[in-house]
Amino acid sequence: NDPFPASDPTFRLVSVTETAAVIGLVSGSFSNGDDTITINVGETLVLAADDGTRYAIKIVSVAS
Repeated sequence: NDPFPASDPTFRLVSVTETAAVIGLVSGSFSNGDDTITINVGETLVLAADDGTRYAIKIVSVAS
C-alpha cells in the first residue's frame, strides 16, 4: 500500500504478481468507478487527474 510518486503521492500499490501490478488511488476512485486497476508487465497506462495532470505508468518488470 505504499503511495507513489514520492513527489505527489497519488497512487498506491495494492498488490503485485510476477505478471502484473494492481494499483489504486490514494483517495477517490477511477472514472469507471473501480477502486483499483491492473497493469500487466510491459503495458503502459496513461491516467488523467481531474486537474489535467497526466501520469504514464509502465510496469517494466517485477523482481522476485
